[in-house]
Amino acid sequence: MGTLHILEVPWNLRHPSSNESTSIQNYFEREEKRLEYYVDRLVFREQEKREIDAEEQRKKNAPPPPEETEEQVEEKREIDAEEQRKKNAPPPPEETEEQVEEKMRREYEEYLRLENELLIALGVKQEEDEPLPEK
Repeated sequence: MGTLHILEVPWNLRHPSSNESTSIQNYFEREEKRLEYYVDRLVFREQEKREIDAEEQRKKNAPPPPEETEEQVEEKREIDAEEQRKKNAPPPPEETEEQVEEKMRREYEEYLRLENELLIALGVKQEEDEPLPEK
């Protein structure tokens, strides 16, 4: 004849857990909110696209900008000419080795003078009589 199978369903599958129904209810509520948000974003994006398209259309149909006056045109020409002169100006002449050494010597002397003034102002060094001139 046939075979008889007797199955036993476990107790935890026959009886819901203590918070199972609230968990499932919360899950469905979250899904509903997510779907509402998705639909709202679709509507918002469509409206945003329409606004962008309308703005582009307004720009296409807008009157052209007013033409420049003679004064503005002349001013632009002067600025362009000045820039062109700056580009085409010859580079400054290079300094000779003697000129470079003289410049460095003057800068160093200025540095020593400022250092001396600072040390005197801080009280680290006392004022000296003027040094004898160099030969």
